[in-house]
Amino acid sequence: MEPIAARSIRLTAFDSVKLNLAVMALVAMGIVLVIARLDAPRWAELLTMAAVGVGSGAWIVFRTYRVARKLRAHAFESSIECRSGGDER
Repeated sequence: MEPIAARSIRLTAFDSVKLNLAVMALVAMGIVLVIARLDAPRWAELLTMAAVGVGSGAWIVFRTYRVARKLRAHAFESSIECRSGGDER
């Protein structure tokens, strides 16, 4: 079982991704409301919704990848420090 401190660091590292997800969900709901009020052709509405969905999804994947990469680098540095143990000759 991992220490509670390590688990809390991992969870707080993804707070920015959660915030981005919430913002993207609000933007998508706003776009849906705007599209519902517009009198555009069906293909334009679908294209707009698909663009917002793909763009939002790509942004969330990109942000999650960056945070995960930073956590992996941090874990790698921590494991190197822990393994050295101070008895280097």
